[in-house]
Amino acid sequence: MMGKQVSSLLLFLALSVAARAEGSAEIVETSGVRGGLVVVIGVDDADTLAAYRANNSYLVHGLDTDSAKVVAVRKQLVEKGLYGKVSVDVFDGR
Repeated sequence: MMGKQVSSLLLFLALSVAARAEGSAEIVETSGVRGGLVVVIGVDDADTLAAYRANNSYLVHGLDTDSAKVVAVRKQLVEKGLYGKVSVDVFDGR
């Protein structure tokens, strides 16, 4: 079962990278995945990041190399009451 979940997550991540411009709702629908951990590399704002949390079955974790952007997005998430199910952290790029 765990292998299928990992495969689904990897598929979801690949679709996310390939289709990011399509929008998060369409990516979630296209992937066929119905929950799990969504990792978004490159964070623009809290609303875009939170949109990947299609329902309560998802946890979303954003990663970005820009620590100032991470601080700003984290603050937005806290202000919107979203932080926890949607989080963000600094990624060193490796």
